[in-house]
Amino acid sequence: MNSSATKLRRRSQTTDSFQCDMLASRLMGMETEYASLVHDQLTDLDRMLPSAKSVYRSIVSAMRQSRPSAIGLHDGDQVFFSNGSSVTFEAHPLLQDVPGGLVEMATPEVRSPSDLLASQRVVDDMVRDAASRCDVASDLRILKNNADGLGHVYGCQENYEADVAEGVWLWVYRICIAALWMTQIAAAIAASPLIALLLFATVIQIWTLRRRGNDDPSTTQAFLAIPRLIRSPCMGLIQATHYPIAWGLRFVGRHVAFRRQRQYLTTLLITRITYGGAGELDAKGRFYLSAKASVINRLADIGGFSGERPVFVYGHWFSQLCGKSIDSWKRTLRLFRKRQRLQIGLSDSNMSEMAEYVKVGSVSLLMDMIDQGKTDSLPRLRRPIAALRQISRDWHLVQRVATDRGEMSALEIQQAYLSAVQKFVDQTPANVRGEAMRITSSWQTLLDALVNYRHDADDFAAAICKIDWLTKRWLIERQGAGASWSQKKKIDLRYHELSDDGYFRQLTEGAIDESLANREKRLQRAAAPPSNTPAARRGWTIREFSGGEVRMNVGWDHAEVAVGRRVRRIDFGNHVY
Repeated sequence: MNSSATKLRRRSQTTDSFQCDMLASRLMGMETEYASLVHDQLTDLDRMLPSAKSVYRSIVSAMRQSRPSAIGLHDGDQVFFSNGSSVTFEAHPLLQDVPGGLVEMATPEVRSPSDLLASQRVVDDMVRDAASRCDVASDLRILKNNADGLGHVYGCQENYEADVAEGVWLWVYRICIAALWMTQIAAAIAASPLIALLLFATVIQIWTLRRRGNDDPSTTQAFLAIPRLIRSPCMGLIQATHYPIAWGLRFVGRHVAFRRQRQYLTTLLITRITYGGAGELDAKGRFYLSAKASVINRLADIGGFSGERPVFVYGHWFSQLCGKSIDSWKRTLRLFRKRQRLQIGLSDSNMSEMAEYVKVGSVSLLMDMIDQGKTDSLPRLRRPIAALRQISRDWHLVQRVATDRGEMSALEIQQAYLSAVQKFVDQTPANVRGEAMRITSSWQTLLDALVNYRHDADDFAAAICKIDWLTKRWLIERQGAGASWSQKKKIDLRYHELSDDGYFRQLTEGAIDESLANREKRLQRAAAPPSNTPAARRGWTIREFSGGEVRMNVGWDHAEVAVGRRVRRIDFGNHVY
């Protein structure tokens, strides 16, 4: 035990700056929601299927058998792994006991697009392999898709470290955060009697359920057993106390935070669905380039608080202000830092490695240009959300949208951005270009494939397995004009299946693109996060202290380890997550 305490002190005293000057090198990560499809092929269809909660727990149990892990600090269902990744249960409390649900996997924080691609493929393999091994008495499949057959849209979110503001705007931002923090404290005080009432009612319901024969009722079961006449008004009033925070945060997100980045990233993100979209067939048989694009209705917002689906998401700030400012002053104080996490919600989950690589690589390089003020030649959309609707429906790639340079097609806008990035890279010293040349070359490959298809609608060859929506459309068109909607929808869904029966995996025969992230890098990311990131400390902590007598809980920015009767804290360095 003394040895563990010594290691703990050494690790907690270590400090790193985690700085890097290479192009396309900043802290970045990705969160992906996977759909679990449960269908027992060997029994009657009327048989009761396992619940979303039981499926999730079976998958996590299988994952934990193959690598060191630790339970999350703030969520008992969240688990962190020694390779820096994490898994979380995504389901509404009222739907946890029915089939379905989403498994959210997050990559570790990395510093290059190739590391992010390798890490993303590692978490794909983790959830796929766990599904094949987990103890579920049904045929369980995992889909890395973006919309289900009922029209629910999910997918992935990208995260990038960036300067939230500069100069006067940085002070405006900090003043706004201070005001929000004080508002949150007032909201917490106002809501505390209601929370206390609900906690008391939950305890009473646990006692009642035990008296009725339920020996181990869950907190969720007890909460849902509270009479609706008590539960609903209390929840409504608690939510009402947080409205001032939501309104204030919306102002910050729309008018103060990441102003420079959003000016140009918006146009890139909206037009990149031409190569980054995964395609979707809706209930009316209409084909979209991107499932996420069909539901986006804001440029910048909290995300999900009142039905909004924004391009730039600030939900993580809302959770931090509302959930952790009372019990962790240090964590909330991080909101005052200049470097913050920029979260992008307009992002489809990709099966194509090249599309996924270019998707994050292009954003990284454009952010480098923005940081250096090299954006004069870039066009900007005049009506971004309206343009997104037009482009998403335009699988012929002919629509033109309004920009500050006149009307342009999505391909013309993308080519303008690529040309500007290429010029920027060429003017950068070769020894600090990093992966920039590989990113621009792959970007050009995807645009060339789109141009070929634009000129000849039967020319899918260059896009197969490189651009998801075009590959999917090619598979659908092979069914012929008489194919039913259900036949087409089957392709739409099974294209994303991660098992060997998945249509994309059948097309690629499980091959990987060594030019983007080689096999050695993938094996490294399966074992541990990159050494120059906060995730490396998290992975070390989990490997060192899991599985023994030491009790440990882990979060993104720190761990709490109980050595004997003492609980020690291990910080993972400067962290924007």
